[in-house]
Amino acid sequence: MVRSPFSKEVVGKFRQGICHLLALELHRQHDWPLYGVIWQGKGGIWHVLNQTETGMYIDVLGAYYEKDSVLNYYPPVCNHPNTFVVEPVEKPRVDLDERMDLEEPLFESGKEEAKQTAKRLSNWFYNKVLEE
Repeated sequence: MVRSPFSKEVVGKFRQGICHLLALELHRQHDWPLYGVIWQGKGGIWHVLNQTETGMYIDVLGAYYEKDSVLNYYPPVCNHPNTFVVEPVEKPRVDLDERMDLEEPLFESGKEEAKQTAKRLSNWFYNKVLEE
């Protein structure tokens, strides 16, 4: 795994309900396919990441060489490995922007700051993957 260089604060925020913003930004800028960590039996998307053209899988924690590796880095998932599966998902299923009405915003200035941070993260990952 290639770890991201972002602060624990930023990583924590993108692990608490807005992972889709980074995934959608990577998809928008670079056309990287979307993958969801799907809660089997319930059908809900628990987490969203992307696959690069080189085959790596990206989320705020870093780049994974195998898609199922992401399951090892999220406690609810790794504690119940047979409950989750990583598979491709379509953009409409991930586009939760209208539902980002959190009672306590993760970023002080709200949704726009979160989107700008997602753009910076997206640019870093794109440049990092090109180096690999």
